[in-house]
Amino acid sequence: MDQKTKNKIEIVRYNPEWPKMFEFEASRIREALGHNCLAVHHVGSTSIPHLVAKDRLDIIAVVTNPADAIAALETLGFTYKGEYNIPFHYGFSKRGARNINLQVYQEGHAEIEVNLTFRDYLRTYGAVRDNYARLKLQLVKSETAAEKNNDFLFSEYTLKKGAFIHEVLKKAELSCLRVLKCNGPLEWETAKLFRQEYFEALGQEDTGADTFNQENHQHFVLCYGVDIFGYAHVELLPDAKAALRIFMVDDIKKNQSFAGKFLTILEKWLKGQNYKVLSVQASVQAVPFYEKNRYFADSVEGDLEKKSNPSGVLMEKVLF
Repeated sequence: MDQKTKNKIEIVRYNPEWPKMFEFEASRIREALGHNCLAVHHVGSTSIPHLVAKDRLDIIAVVTNPADAIAALETLGFTYKGEYNIPFHYGFSKRGARNINLQVYQEGHAEIEVNLTFRDYLRTYGAVRDNYARLKLQLVKSETAAEKNNDFLFSEYTLKKGAFIHEVLKKAELSCLRVLKCNGPLEWETAKLFRQEYFEALGQEDTGADTFNQENHQHFVLCYGVDIFGYAHVELLPDAKAALRIFMVDDIKKNQSFAGKFLTILEKWLKGQNYKVLSVQASVQAVPFYEKNRYFADSVEGDLEKKSNPSGVLMEKVLF
């Protein structure tokens, strides 16, 4: 079998047995997770009647503590795959007689609502479901459908479905606050626009575009529903330290306290990655915002390399 055949994406007609298969797997997941489990949802294409799909179940488990779920799910044969492009996402897979992709989220995580909103919209509107089916059938005809671009985590097939999914979520009026790592074309294009605005205001050239593919640099966007209105560039430094190189939120949303929520999510993510200190070079205008969020200028020892704002006030926070 050559590589192209091996990597070919295959989708099949809707199987009315899929819901039964889900119920069986969900009962095992609930039992394995015990009191940690709050809900188990069938999502993805196999959860939508009459929709063509990969012969693979997509499941979301909602839990109290995701980290505690890893060992329990491994006893069922699941392999922990990590975070991917969504902070606080715990991804698992199981391959064999039945293929399963499992996402585990803490209660209240925005991506639970994202998945359920998309599923329920296609369950409700058959014409939209059929348009999605036609798109999928068209995309799998491409010889490069299964190939991954070096800039993205996902296949061409998955990325090209993105615009359709975006429009469905917009029509469904998705309204949750979301933080994503930059991965798809839309996130990177928006990140570049934010960076352009940031460095034009400083009168400098952006020398950080080469950080997009560096593991010690993480780029995030803040969304409300499907609309992106915030961007952050975090550099991961030695000695459990990190630097917030760029932090931007559109003025309208900033005035709704979303900037503070964005910063809190980034701090929580860094703390989960065992980083203990977050530094920032704050503009004079932004100093009150960071002081409100318990950043202090008099606690900083030394200086940070590669300053993104040479005229900024160097501040830091210990991430308890």
